[in-house]
Amino acid sequence: MEVLEEFVQVRADDLWIYNKLQVSRKLGYNCGPIGAPVPWPGQYIIRPAMNFLGMGRNARKIELRPHDLTEKFAHPGEFWCEYFLGDHLSVDYVDQESILVVQGIKKKNESYLEESKWSIWRKLDKIVPFPPFLSQISKEYPVVNVEMIGGRIIEVHLRPNPDFAWGNTVAIPVYKDDPIKAPEGMRYIESPDYNRKGFFID
Repeated sequence: MEVLEEFVQVRADDLWIYNKLQVSRKLGYNCGPIGAPVPWPGQYIIRPAMNFLGMGRNARKIELRPHDLTEKFAHPGEFWCEYFLGDHLSVDYVDQESILVVQGIKKKNESYLEESKWSIWRKLDKIVPFPPFLSQISKEYPVVNVEMIGGRIIEVHLRPNPDFAWGNTVAIPVYKDDPIKAPEGMRYIESPDYNRKGFFID
């Protein structure tokens, strides 16, 4: 789905779903807009509050202290939030039932500057319950995609995950500088987006 198509399908009253700061606040996370101080020292994620382009653009992990001026580290359109650890899942729901659950895995020791880079996305045989706070929008938007880390929701989309549209169970991203040499038993699919040019799929 193209960005414009995704945007225009969303009613103005429902745009909060794409506002990650608003979603994080609703879910009770330790978060705030740029300019508001963090409550205690620690690791935080800074990223755009709203990003229809996806791919983790401009997301980065940073150490912050309460007296730090967050505007030194970020753009006013971004926000900070506590940094979650755990499995990164992307879940597609249709009529509140999970129909696709995939896990994203990154390379070990990957730097915070590479928040958008993944080693592999793998389909899981798993059911993830529909988040109750989204039930108010489910009838108007039957397809909902939710991303979470360690069971904590980090963003919501009103469209399906596009990376498993070929009936594949695995998607290995191929980035711009990577050679196109598919592993045995896999094939290459063009799917350009940001710093990615395609996938190896099974």
